[in-house]
Amino acid sequence: MACTKNPNEISISNRRRIDSICKEFNEKCPYLRLGIFSGEARQLVEKNKDIMPLDGTQTIAAVRREGTTGSISISGNKKVKDLEAEFDETFGLFCQVCYTDADGDRYYTGRSND
Repeated sequence: MACTKNPNEISISNRRRIDSICKEFNEKCPYLRLGIFSGEARQLVEKNKDIMPLDGTQTIAAVRREGTTGSISISGNKKVKDLEAEFDETFGLFCQVCYTDADGDRYYTGRSND
């Protein structure tokens, strides 16, 4: 498959499966992980409730908020807060990026780390 854009860019459209998006992200950004959650998950996080990622076998089209459509791309120069906002605006989904520290522990980015 020929790349028409930057080969390090990840394109996300309605037809992409969640697990393939996360796998590609993790391969290109080995110290980062991408979590994709329902749009309602944001309110649960704000209430300090546990959330579960969406079923990876589903496509974006199957889980996006009704009335949303489009595509986004992830590149190395995109800020975490911008990526998370794009997932919300384009698909109505809650997205979180977490990082792995030197000890192997994983942490979700917070507002100050976005």
